[in-house]
Amino acid sequence: MTKRYLKKSGILRGPLFLLSFLLFLTSCTSYLKVYRSLETDQDKRYFHILLYWVKSERLEQLFEMDNLNKVRLIEQEIKDIAERMTMSPAAFKNRQLERVRLANMRYGSVKRGMFTDQGRIFIKYGEPEKIIEEDDSVYGKIETWTYPAYDINFTFQVDEERHENRLLNLSDDRL
Repeated sequence: MTKRYLKKSGILRGPLFLLSFLLFLTSCTSYLKVYRSLETDQDKRYFHILLYWVKSERLEQLFEMDNLNKVRLIEQEIKDIAERMTMSPAAFKNRQLERVRLANMRYGSVKRGMFTDQGRIFIKYGEPEKIIEEDDSVYGKIETWTYPAYDINFTFQVDEERHENRLLNLSDDRL
């Protein structure tokens, strides 16, 4: 392939986007790897609750433990996250399970919605207060989700062909 063709096809449009996307893909692959290794419904439930709140490496450590230590440490992780969010552990668990369910329904197509960029942001931040759709000269159709409570916006490149929108400002995900 020539450089000219790559530019025309849009592959070189945003080197930072590509780098961000590859970094995200690597992290998602790790979460996916952990998820695929789970055998029990209880482990999958805990995975859904902790998804994107605990690093994939930590999840892998937790799920490799014997059941007694695993449950104790996972419940402590949940309690710590819930405290930071000023929620009860039960409310946090319920909210997370509902968000994962909705992310899988709304944003899944080729893969589960919880492993997509929009699914990840939805799981962590919930419904955006406002969604703005517009055309961008570099990325084409984009969609921006606004979260005034967190003073943050997330911009996705719309990929109608693959039915999966990709996060452009990956570094802004700070929860």
